[in-house]
Amino acid sequence: MRIALRLRSCLWSLSCLVFCLGLTYCGDGGDAGGGGRNAGISSVTFISISCTPLDVQTTHKSRCTSNVEGIGTFSTSVSWSVTSGLGSIDASGLFTASSQPGVASISAVSTQDATKSATRTIIVSPHVTVDQPDDSQGSQVHVLYVLPSDGTDRLRTLARSIGTSVASWESWFSGQTSGSQLRLDTARGKLDLTFIRLHRTDAEMESYGILLRNQIEYELLANGFSDPSKIYLAIYDGGGSSIPRCGGGALPPSLPGSVAALYLNGTPQGAPACNTNSFTNSINAPGYLDFSSLHEIVHTLGFVPSCAPHETLSGHVSDSNTDLMYSGSQPWAPSVLDFNRDDYYEANVPGCLDLSNSSFLKPTPAVPAPPPGWPYSNLEESSCSTESTLRSTGNVATNVEFVNGTESPVNVYWLDSDGNRQLFKNLNPFEGYIQDAFVGDYWVMANSSGQCLEIYSPTKTLGRAILMK
Repeated sequence: MRIALRLRSCLWSLSCLVFCLGLTYCGDGGDAGGGGRNAGISSVTFISISCTPLDVQTTHKSRCTSNVEGIGTFSTSVSWSVTSGLGSIDASGLFTASSQPGVASISAVSTQDATKSATRTIIVSPHVTVDQPDDSQGSQVHVLYVLPSDGTDRLRTLARSIGTSVASWESWFSGQTSGSQLRLDTARGKLDLTFIRLHRTDAEMESYGILLRNQIEYELLANGFSDPSKIYLAIYDGGGSSIPRCGGGALPPSLPGSVAALYLNGTPQGAPACNTNSFTNSINAPGYLDFSSLHEIVHTLGFVPSCAPHETLSGHVSDSNTDLMYSGSQPWAPSVLDFNRDDYYEANVPGCLDLSNSSFLKPTPAVPAPPPGWPYSNLEESSCSTESTLRSTGNVATNVEFVNGTESPVNVYWLDSDGNRQLFKNLNPFEGYIQDAFVGDYWVMANSSGQCLEIYSPTKTLGRAILMK
């Protein structure tokens, strides 16, 4: 990839040279004598809004901040308003939701130039929309009920069933491991079940097909669900005619990520639609959907690793269709955690990751092991004012997870060894992707006009560049 990056840089520089030779001169447009043609001018050029969280429970609050850019000694002051009638916002940008659910539209208008403004939508829900204070410390699994922006909210009907489902696979796992359990995220002694309504429609989300899990993760990251010690089980209640399975999980290190997804309405080929199954009604008898949730969580913990003797088909095993992690020609009939104990649980395969040592287990193992490549971190932003001084010099391979958490398209650029921008990706609102990168390089996220919004530099482990402006 490094050769390709350098080649792009050379081609780009050559094209610029040819262009410049055809002009009278290639200067920066400044006035002779160093006076500068913008001397004495004061104007606002750009405004953006960031609100945390983007989903808020009725009568609860969200903190909004404005980013104002301009020329000269411009004012950064804005006036705030809510145009939808679903809440109020004070002069500091603190939004308070009304008692009615819906979508609130936040507006910030420059006090210097009323033609410069920005808007941001906040989803107001009757359910808990934030990660509540944890009952315990350590790595844990947080459960969410996730809807597309135009999806029908069934959480009041499904909440009890989801709780029973989680209890059923947790009990089954404990029976398979002689008492070890996955550590669940609880609040005040109860499962901390969070409601999230995405900002993209059912059709938009379904268009990603097999990559749906990735896009759910990017929206969750934009909404603040990026705790480096948590895996998120997203129970997705959107459509599914183009979703060819009932779940999806990350598989670090080959597929980094922290979200495991259960698709309630997926339509796998050659098998019954996912919604022909239901959550179990007994904590002692997990069924298809319940086992599917656990299956995707175990994937996201890093299993089954490629060094396991019977590993096949990207993180599955082939030796028995009764294995929780089986994939093959026979119907899946899960009843065993690691058939014959020779692949991923107490298998003792030299140098191979073992689930019995996972940091997500309780009681905590003597030498707890996180998923490969963890912890992920949120990259620190660099000021756009430094862009002209930055040059990419990296040679240690890594990855960056870029997320556009705004309501406008953005472009992702790599700064080459000469400091020139090379376009790598266009991201629609709330989209994201994982980019191969190098430690010591610089990446710019800019708006559609080319204006720099943030600059990021990769770290040795996967770093997250989450744009919220």
